[in-house]
Amino acid sequence: MNGLPLPQELYLIAHDQSGRPLVHPSSMALGLAGAALLELVVGERVTVSGGRGALADDTPLGDAVVDGLLSLARRDGSGGDVRSWIRQTAGDVHRHTQASLITAGALTQVTRRRMGLLPQTRHEITDMAWVVRACSG
Repeated sequence: MNGLPLPQELYLIAHDQSGRPLVHPSSMALGLAGAALLELVVGERVTVSGGRGALADDTPLGDAVVDGLLSLARRDGSGGDVRSWIRQTAGDVHRHTQASLITAGALTQVTRRRMGLLPQTRHEITDMAWVVRACSG
């Protein structure tokens, strides 16, 4: 239960235990994509200067979101616009992050009926220890 990528930690912090987001979805998507970029910068895979990014090491890190952004950096080559990378990554980042957290055991998919009729699916945090670790990391 340690060493989660930054987008996964942000996801856990930005949702309550029942799976409700505490942040507007579009802001969340941009934040998760930005966290993926930060993961690459901290891991010395990408360098950023003046809003431009350059690939330093294209070795995948094993996270779908982070590796997807790494792939964008590889395609753009040196001097790619990091804002464009973030916007492109933001489209699928929520779904991919959720899937990664389900695989890791931090989230579970729960379907309940609203008013006894309408099915509603949420992704609930399995144990608050995941959130505590994300907050303290």
